[in-house]
Amino acid sequence: VGEVTASLNTITFGTPVPFASELTAISYVSLVYVPDGKVVVSFRGNSGYGQARVGTTDMGTAVKNDGTMTFGTVSTFNSASTLYCASAYDSTNSRVIVAYRDVGNSNNGTAVVGTVTDSHVELDANHPLAGQTLKFDVTLVEIA
Repeated sequence: VGEVTASLNTITFGTPVPFASELTAISYVSLVYVPDGKVVVSFRGNSGYGQARVGTTDMGTAVKNDGTMTFGTVSTFNSASTLYCASAYDSTNSRVIVAYRDVGNSNNGTAVVGTVTDSHVELDANHPLAGQTLKFDVTLVEIA
């Protein structure tokens, strides 16, 4: 966890906090900030399954004075081999979206929608948007 001092162009980091020390094999980690000082970490966890966990502080802010966070229980969103997790937060509907490659389903790109509670993320593959065609309006701002 870090604190940005914009006027000095610096970041000061606190003590590293493991988000899944009880798990043996973590890869393909993605993190997204959600309101009320929470983050959702999605990753390939034990047995290669897709898993996620909510991180927060006891102050309800993204950073405590000592720069630490605590993490809630692990949620499994895919009980098959999972690769390339990517997360986003939909502020309009207060939902987390986790996209991943589902090796157990012919390597299809898959997404689940979730709700964040105090210490848990509930990811639902049977969300009302599942199976729907989604259209996005994209504005190209700049090509670097």
